[in-house]
Amino acid sequence: MHPATVFGKLYRVVKSRERDPGFESIRDIFRDEAINRLPCGSGDEVFGPVSERKWHSVSTAAKTHGLKMTEVRTLFRAGGLLPMKPGDDQKYALVEASSADALLENVKSALSFGQARDCLHMNIEHLRAVIDLGWLKPLLSLRDGGHVVPYFTRIELERFQTELRDRVTVDLVSPRMTSIGDAAKRAGCTVKDVINLLFEGKLVTVGWRCEALLVDAAEVGEKIASR
Repeated sequence: MHPATVFGKLYRVVKSRERDPGFESIRDIFRDEAINRLPCGSGDEVFGPVSERKWHSVSTAAKTHGLKMTEVRTLFRAGGLLPMKPGDDQKYALVEASSADALLENVKSALSFGQARDCLHMNIEHLRAVIDLGWLKPLLSLRDGGHVVPYFTRIELERFQTELRDRVTVDLVSPRMTSIGDAAKRAGCTVKDVINLLFEGKLVTVGWRCEALLVDAAEVGEKIASR
């Protein structure tokens, strides 16, 4: 979206007097307005080279990051930078450049649900549970056919792994300790109930073995019964 297209004839008149010192203040106004309101960035010229970018359009973001416009539009919507409006072209919508650049850079190294599951050594049910409960936060979620697939930054997965380790309270695992799924069955509750007890710090006895957290089934049962 070139400033000449937006500002029209007046811009062209000022452009024709580009070397006229009497128009300097007017040129400054045009330049400030263009930088603050249009997707201008490095490589653009608005009465002089533009050195910083405040806004991205779908087009400028696609060009900057080497993506297709359809891909950028989908990612912006999934990342909450554009509203979810099917059929809305949003051709001229502007997105804050720093947020757009951060999202698109993170997407390049993001891990899918399956990759996150392998990284965290969690089964599908447990991973979906921690996502649904908000203990693990996806960067964004994309629709793949009939499924919504979450993607995660490595930083978020590392943070979550650290938090899991921090929940461990005992070094020696006793025979009465078991997996989260088994503890839920014994207590007659859901996996989500046990996970909430764990991350809310309400379980005193938590162990770690073979890349998995173990809990005291009897303690879980007592906590559930006392709610």
